[in-house]
Amino acid sequence: VAKWFCQQKQDHFDPQNSVTWCQRYFVNATFWNRHKGGPVFVCVGGEGPAFSDDVLYHSNHCNDMTELAPQVGALLFAVEHRFYGYSIPNVSDLSTRNLDRFLSSQQAAADLASFHAFARKEYKICPMAKWVTFGGSYPGMLASYARLLYPDLFHAAVASSAPVQAAVDFPGYLDVVAEALAVANYEVGGSAACLAAVSQGHDAIGRLLKTGEGKRDLERRFELCGDKPLDIEANIARWGPAFALEEVARQARISDGLTCTDVDFAASMDEMKDTSLTNWIRVWTFQTCKEFGFYQTCADGSNCPFTKGYNTLAFNVDQCQELFDISPQQVARNVEATSKFYGGDRPNSTRVLWVNGQIDPWHYLSVLVSPGHKLPTIWVPGDSHHYWTHPSLPSNTAYDREAREAIWDYVKAWLGDNAGVASHKQRHQHSSVASSFLARPVVVSSQRDVSEEIGLLQVEASPRGDGVARDGFSSAEGTNEL
Repeated sequence: VAKWFCQQKQDHFDPQNSVTWCQRYFVNATFWNRHKGGPVFVCVGGEGPAFSDDVLYHSNHCNDMTELAPQVGALLFAVEHRFYGYSIPNVSDLSTRNLDRFLSSQQAAADLASFHAFARKEYKICPMAKWVTFGGSYPGMLASYARLLYPDLFHAAVASSAPVQAAVDFPGYLDVVAEALAVANYEVGGSAACLAAVSQGHDAIGRLLKTGEGKRDLERRFELCGDKPLDIEANIARWGPAFALEEVARQARISDGLTCTDVDFAASMDEMKDTSLTNWIRVWTFQTCKEFGFYQTCADGSNCPFTKGYNTLAFNVDQCQELFDISPQQVARNVEATSKFYGGDRPNSTRVLWVNGQIDPWHYLSVLVSPGHKLPTIWVPGDSHHYWTHPSLPSNTAYDREAREAIWDYVKAWLGDNAGVASHKQRHQHSSVASSFLARPVVVSSQRDVSEEIGLLQVEASPRGDGVARDGFSSAEGTNEL
């Protein structure tokens, strides 16, 4: 059942603003070992619809956290992000003025710090209890930001699939999609033939788009809505990574209950101009313009497997101008400021675990090479976007299972439970699966900060090929102790 924290500040950085609002959160004390100072785990909210009531029991957001809780006696919280779900910071609409004043990742991280103070008092949490933040994707970024900005409150963080390297132009996203289509091992099921079929199909689409007759053919084949929609280039860009396989496209329409596929870009822009409080797509679009970029372009000359040359950077950043009066130049300055503030993929932090999956395109902007032993990384072969935060299933691959257990062992170690890590080491000494996943087992010393001793890295090089160690610790060092 949802609960409410109604003393949350509307603006943490304006001392003249005394307005408060009610932030929605959930709590699960089923496993909490209160009397022994059990830890506190926080599932960080992010972009998207409201949290469901089962968020702390069975959901895709933080089940890695939920499944660890009974092992360590943790108290669980899930905290919605301002402007998403039902957590609206006392504004009447999503006007650009309101978003510009009260929406940012810095405000959201400060919300978590404020919630920390509230929850400690409300739930009589031991002052010595250690708090750990968890999240996947943007919430994974926020989990790491909470640890970075408020290290005295949050002891550690697990940042899953967290693209902390803000970037305006993000062609790497679709480059990784192309690589993923060709991955045949790790139970992914791709192949070079699969990649070729998709690429060749979209090359054919590109040729047909050069003529009026070809556009009419595509409109018929893919059952696009409207009268000659492909005569408008913005509609082509919105169609973008369309299904190049006709039967797949047909099945997608059937699954969605549609008689035709809508590619009307102008209509989609009208929807994003809707300032009603439930329009979370507008909220996230604003954050991309104001902080992160992340525009997944498919330009000529890239490895994008889809039709190239329409989903350009200009097509994306021009939307910031139309929706929020943020110019392309300002978008670039905003993204640069974000990277400087948080440190990008070299954050000046400690005890943050970065977990990424091989076929997740967002790994391209995450931390793949550890900046130091206090910022360890885990690479999960064959896994998609923070799949290990989903509920465990019998069908999970061995790599996914090992990743979950490795996450748990890191957290246990950071909480001071060295026994869990010892068992992990012993387990891998007899595991043939581990030899293809881990370069070496976790080693924990009782004499030194445990984060200096941990070095989980996957044996094979990452798709970025930018210096990931193949047989042990990353050679990068130099983070400051917080």
